[in-house]
Amino acid sequence: MSVTKVNLLILFALIATFSSCATTQQKDDYLDIFLSGRLKIGIWIEPSKHRSGIADPITLDRQIASELALDLGLTPQVKTFERVEDMANAVKRGNVDVAAIRGVPPGFAELTQSITYLTIDQVVIAHKGGKPKSLCFRQHSPEALLLEDLPSKGYEKKEVSSFINSQDLLERVQNGECDATVVSNFLWDRVSQGFPKLEIKETLVQNQGIAFFMRPQSQGLRQQTNQFLFSQALANNGGLLGSVQNGAGRNLRMLTTNQLLSFFIAQGNHFGMDYEILKDFAQKQKYHLEVVLPSYQSELAPWLNEKKGDLIGSVFPITAELETQVAFTKPYLITDELVVVKAGNKAIKGLEDLKGKTIHVRLSSSAYQHLEALQEKYGPFEISPVPEDVETEQLLDQLEQGLIEVSVADQISLDAERFFGRKLQSIGVLFKNQPLAFAVRKDNPELLAELNDYIDQNRKSGFFNIMKIKYTANKGLINMARGMDRADASGKISPYDEILHQEALKANLDWRLVASQMFQESRFDPKTRSRAGALGLMQVMPATGKELGLKSPATDLLEPATGIRAGVTYFKRMFNRFERVPRLEDRVYFTLASYNAGFGHVSDARILAQKLGLDPDRWENNVERAIILLEQPQYHKSAKYGFCRGSEPVGYVKEIQKRYVMYAEFIPSQAF
Repeated sequence: MSVTKVNLLILFALIATFSSCATTQQKDDYLDIFLSGRLKIGIWIEPSKHRSGIADPITLDRQIASELALDLGLTPQVKTFERVEDMANAVKRGNVDVAAIRGVPPGFAELTQSITYLTIDQVVIAHKGGKPKSLCFRQHSPEALLLEDLPSKGYEKKEVSSFINSQDLLERVQNGECDATVVSNFLWDRVSQGFPKLEIKETLVQNQGIAFFMRPQSQGLRQQTNQFLFSQALANNGGLLGSVQNGAGRNLRMLTTNQLLSFFIAQGNHFGMDYEILKDFAQKQKYHLEVVLPSYQSELAPWLNEKKGDLIGSVFPITAELETQVAFTKPYLITDELVVVKAGNKAIKGLEDLKGKTIHVRLSSSAYQHLEALQEKYGPFEISPVPEDVETEQLLDQLEQGLIEVSVADQISLDAERFFGRKLQSIGVLFKNQPLAFAVRKDNPELLAELNDYIDQNRKSGFFNIMKIKYTANKGLINMARGMDRADASGKISPYDEILHQEALKANLDWRLVASQMFQESRFDPKTRSRAGALGLMQVMPATGKELGLKSPATDLLEPATGIRAGVTYFKRMFNRFERVPRLEDRVYFTLASYNAGFGHVSDARILAQKLGLDPDRWENNVERAIILLEQPQYHKSAKYGFCRGSEPVGYVKEIQKRYVMYAEFIPSQAF
């Protein structure tokens, strides 16, 4: 989906949403921010020189806020402040739209805040073996405000100039100019090797959250900020902070287009002939498949060579021109390229009738080249290029409606459209035995070899023909691909999106994450009952419903709005129990695992992870490995909550995360 399309969708949704709120007591100002074209960002600045390559929270605040602006289609306008209190006042006056700060310093309590995206500790750093008597800190800094609210703990407080930064302070401690100072553990972890004489003496403040603050009337901005933070945390390798994950598996990025035979989203799930084939390949080769959608078909090959994807799977024909740009696999299907008109067209019955007619195709398509070659025998006729984002199925729709007279389609696409009921007919073969293949970069012979082996094995089994029949002779699938419930086309995921949106907004969550979990739990069926007794869209147990205040949970949970509200409330209650987990993505993964397996089993897994030398605060490759071990007697016998079928929460988390990534990519965050 193009940036322009996304921005238009967001703009129309904002006008609809916030104009309806104009009569409320306090008008939401997000529409004004959006129409201004810029996001004013407040950052407390490290006043002196910065060390490149060091990711401290302040640098991250600037980077994340700037990416937020770009994600919203706005220009980031960063304003820096040396005094934290000045930044709070700037937000209140409207000179700043969003400000990042740790904790809730004086002046910020009156503002509204986003979800906490990072939790840090404030630690005292001093010489190894020494007993510091005083703490150096900068005037007007977050640390200064922190120390105002804390007992002295026996330290003498010494203010230094506000025109130095955290690492300068650490150098003063190392050089003996200061006894000790206060920095975040996040920064210390990254710079400690440069200060071999120093160590952590104590933790002054634990679990200090970092969040974005905005005016109370900026609820739309708060919602957009939360959804951005969740999508960055869950959709990126390394999470929101972008750190590299070791051994997290291989990603395979599929470049494709939105159409029946390539890829589409409907009824909460992902479909498409090419998508299903490559999903099967990825599972067998132990890849994690991701989908990347350029705005135009013509961008597929350039994006591949720019390394924005790893392979093309888009009913891609092998042509001489494209063979100079990419490396094609062996063909997995063969089709004919056909000249198509509306059924019953008496004026155009064969190729010989094309003289003087206009044929509509994409300039980048193989059909355009083949039509030029046809001019000598059956011309002259006009070849009219259509916009590059117009897919074959759209051209065939225009043909049936009489908006255009002639176009070109491959036999597979035409079969699917005719099975759907479109009144179309072929008047001749433009190009016979057109091979369809996947494409990779020429510098990736390993992936090419893997794909060719896979194609050889599955061609013999008839798998590709089965997929072709599934997508050309299956009314259910074709109806979904044509229906308005296609999420990638309509911006809607389920029949309950509006309820999801409202409840997620109240809970500071991304509604698309809740939608992904809801699909996993019930496939959007509000009457779902599990064998264990869980009920409704979010599969909440009646006992839990009673704890949440439902009078008749056995019936109330089957009502969509109540079931969703109960599920979101239970999720947020669990989410808050992991507030000491530093990273947002891990809080989400722990919460999902607890929702599925129970908080006690996840706690057992975190304890076991620590015993095994793994990180109890990280899910991927750490706690997820430990929870699987709780299936084995030597581990679950000593666990407080005993045996856990750990592979289930691991799979549960992965499925929800993968589906959420798709939703975040293709569904506008503001869909109402």
